[in-house]
Amino acid sequence: MREREARGELTQQEKKDWERRKVENTIRRRKRVREREKRERRRAEREEIRAEKERERADFSYPISYLTPSYTIKQKLITYTREDHLLPLLNTCANQPILPGKSCPITYDYAQIETGLRSLLLIGKQSLRLQIHHYQYRGEMRGSGRVSGLRRKIPQEDLPNLVLNTICDEFDTQDRVLKFLSRLEMCISFLADTGGEGVKGLAIGSMLLRAYAINTLKIDEEEWEELSTNGVNTHVLLCHLQCLYTKLEETTQQSPLNDVLEKFKAPLSSEQTDQLAQFMSAAPRSFLPFLISVLRDFLTDQLTEDRWDESACLSEYLSYTNRFDEKEEDLLNSLFPEGLDLSVSFETLVWMQNHMN
Repeated sequence: MREREARGELTQQEKKDWERRKVENTIRRRKRVREREKRERRRAEREEIRAEKERERADFSYPISYLTPSYTIKQKLITYTREDHLLPLLNTCANQPILPGKSCPITYDYAQIETGLRSLLLIGKQSLRLQIHHYQYRGEMRGSGRVSGLRRKIPQEDLPNLVLNTICDEFDTQDRVLKFLSRLEMCISFLADTGGEGVKGLAIGSMLLRAYAINTLKIDEEEWEELSTNGVNTHVLLCHLQCLYTKLEETTQQSPLNDVLEKFKAPLSSEQTDQLAQFMSAAPRSFLPFLISVLRDFLTDQLTEDRWDESACLSEYLSYTNRFDEKEEDLLNSLFPEGLDLSVSFETLVWMQNHMN
């Protein structure tokens, strides 16, 4: 047929039939290719599944996370000390012949020492596989707005200054403060990210922080007692989290307020302080702590880099960078002084904090 086609001997009907057969052959050939590719993909998927199952069977590592009790992790780790492991074996495996009138050198059975160390250190141990459920980067707590957003889930209250100062005095080292802050961030993140608005109706603000950390978040009790203090365990409730976090963060050498640029630390004029005094007397008492926390987050998140004009209106930027509800937006727009710009942001925060009580 191809030869006749090449010589031009096909009739019109034969040409149509020949073209139709060529199309059908092409379709069948492509179909066979697709089916072969599909079979190869299925075979490759089965091989991958089989290989994955074999890897899982071969992986005897023990999964751990921040929820794993510390004593369990210690049991899985190889902990070696010369006094506890090597010296007793040296005494046991030493060999010194006793001959009258002669001083014989001490020899050691090194093979027995190696076997003893292997038994003491390796039996019952296995590799660990770290499971990171949530890793929080430094500054993410402030940048994500979780601290100020916590108030939307659990109404926050301030601790008395005497209690706060006592708690700060109980933390004897900076390292202890930083470690406790990391646990406090875990509590705040969990509360701010879960439960939706319905959390407000659960009235869990009166729960002790210690009880919530140990019973709900399953933080190891011994670890909590090492990091926490008597004042925290006795006085701090979930409704005090924001107040405690802010106070402890300010006591550290890494306080984020230290990073605010100088151009946003201009002093307040007498007229501006009068405007702030009028605002604080007119605003609802419950709104002021929330606004202070929002202003503080704005300073540490937005004003540590030179990207905003210091002459811009402070209230407009607070509204722009935060998600206020309708009532909060109305209070901010109607009561907050319009004469305050970004240059006095830092001093505005300090003044409002000093005049809250």
